[in-house]
Amino acid sequence: MAKPEIATERTRLSIPFDDRQRAIRAAGKLADGSNALDYVKEEKVWYAQPGANLSRLKEWIFDPNKVIEEPPLDIQAIEDEFTAWLEERGAIIKDPIEFDGQKHYVDTVDGKAGSRKGVYAAFLDGRPAGWYRDYKNGGEIQKWVSTGAAPNPEQMAMLRADAAARREQRAAAQADKFDQTANRLMEEYNRLPDATGDLAYLKNKQVIAANGLKADERGNVVIPLFNADGEFRTLERIWSDGSKHLEKDGQAWGSFFVVGGQLKDGDNLLYAEGYATAASISEAINQPVIMTVNAGNMVEVAGRLKDTFPNSTHYFLADNDIYKDENVGLEKATEAAELTAGHVLVPAFSNPKEGLTDYNDLHVSEGLEQVRLQVEGAINQMNRVDTMPTDNPNITDVNHSSTDSAAVADPEKAAPVASAPAAAEPEETAPVASAPAAAEAVEAAPVASAPAAAEPVEVAPVASAPAAAEPEETAPVASAPAAA
Repeated sequence: MAKPEIATERTRLSIPFDDRQRAIRAAGKLADGSNALDYVKEEKVWYAQPGANLSRLKEWIFDPNKVIEEPPLDIQAIEDEFTAWLEERGAIIKDPIEFDGQKHYVDTVDGKAGSRKGVYAAFLDGRPAGWYRDYKNGGEIQKWVSTGAAPNPEQMAMLRADAAARREQRAAAQADKFDQTANRLMEEYNRLPDATGDLAYLKNKQVIAANGLKADERGNVVIPLFNADGEFRTLERIWSDGSKHLEKDGQAWGSFFVVGGQLKDGDNLLYAEGYATAASISEAINQPVIMTVNAGNMVEVAGRLKDTFPNSTHYFLADNDIYKDENVGLEKATEAAELTAGHVLVPAFSNPKEGLTDYNDLHVSEGLEQVRLQVEGAINQMNRVDTMPTDNPNITDVNHSSTDSAAVADPEKAAPVASAPAAAEPEETAPVASAPAAAEAVEAAPVASAPAAAEPVEVAPVASAPAAAEPEETAPVASAPAAA
């Protein structure tokens, strides 16, 4: 009698829908009584658990080279067809398509780089299909269906298993590239001298060189970026002219730098996009501020730190890009606030004009004390609002389902707030198990502009932005996040 082949690791299977009960019975239970098979809803793929008897599952073990009877199907061909369809509609597709039913945000040809105003979802349910939406151009849903033959159940199981295998391979290759880049950049970073306030960019922005900043031989500011576990991931360089550059193949997405101290669970978490803005705020109120590099990354960083610091309140000090076609800074800060049940703050200028959008602009134009008054005033005001009864004549309850409501003080001085696109996707999109419910309304995140003086306050509701779908060695830098 042949010795049974026992799985030593999770083994991907290709089980057609009609075979699932037969496969479950064949696999049976593990020695500890648990099921030998595991179904991953997000992938719609079955796996044999370590310890499963693979000899009983031979007909379903995934083999990418297995030949299936016609009609022939090729996941790469399907991916290429959908990619071409998306690109015809203005989407910029840099990464392979994910056929997982989730929303994936992408840049568009007529949108600002990093704004990710396009969103798609792709499905392997019946005939491969998907949809695309471009918020830059009206947000109308456009639908796609593969022109190839509809797969039979065996082919569908193979397609899903193949797609899962390809995702796993791409993720492993990308992680390896990120690690190699991080190791190389950390060695470079450790060789550089500490930055001083004499660097041209810092002098122009009137901010100090925080602990952890370095300077390269060209006089550029060099900023280390870390993930939520405090691991060094990549570098950002800021040239003397203010242009910013991220390292090729560095893991900037989800990475950040903390200006002015360490993070602690239970303390307020303050976020800003760029270094100068974060440094102005930190110096003004003597608290650490999380620099997220850009607006889109603010949402990603906030989502990760929400879990690391569950007892903290999140404040997003937005770049209020009201003089641009797209107010990406405010939209993404609002999205991050919705994700964390946090608050959004925007600066109020005594003489608003183009070019004045963030708290460093407020620092340079009106002084550091004005930054302190506005930020501390807004945070204190929001703390009071959270505990006030909603029948207070100066408070409008904009969020009846929670205690989260902020206020705009002195609305004559506050910058106008732009509405973000609605977040709900229509229900006719293909259903996906465990995917986020798209048709639910997203609660509006409050936006606050801090008071310059004690004046009556009114709440300004803000329309919700689209929900994001869309995720080593530690460098010895004091500004890396540390959970206390």
